[in-house]
Amino acid sequence: MNQKIIMIYQDFLEEVNKLDSNDAHNLVTLVRTFFRRPSDVEKLLPDFDERVGNELNLLTEQYVESAEVRELAEWMLDQTGAQNDNPQIQYAFIAVQRHLTQLISFLTFEDAACLADRFAFTFPKWKRFPIHTELIAKLKNQSKK
Repeated sequence: MNQKIIMIYQDFLEEVNKLDSNDAHNLVTLVRTFFRRPSDVEKLLPDFDERVGNELNLLTEQYVESAEVRELAEWMLDQTGAQNDNPQIQYAFIAVQRHLTQLISFLTFEDAACLADRFAFTFPKWKRFPIHTELIAKLKNQSKK
């Protein structure tokens, strides 16, 4: 498992926890939410997204085994599922899943088929974001090669 990705996720969660402990349920947070101003978590997303994207880009520049890509994608799905009680973090984790598309070509057809099934099960059609539709289609295409 890619330790840098784990560290990026841990750093992001630590930053969110700092925000929660400094800002938990105060009037400013409630007013911001009411007027739909970007939350502090949303402000952390660009850096988190960039760090994940850069790390996955580095993987594409070297040989990556299919099993490693599959493990990484499954881990990212598990992290998303673990945030069911915190939609903002869950959406951040969903947003960075788009970076997985660049790793699909490294997957064997068996691993691609397995991941397509896992994404389809985790995100049924009525819960899918556009990235999931794209990921599932690309995974299914890779599983036919």
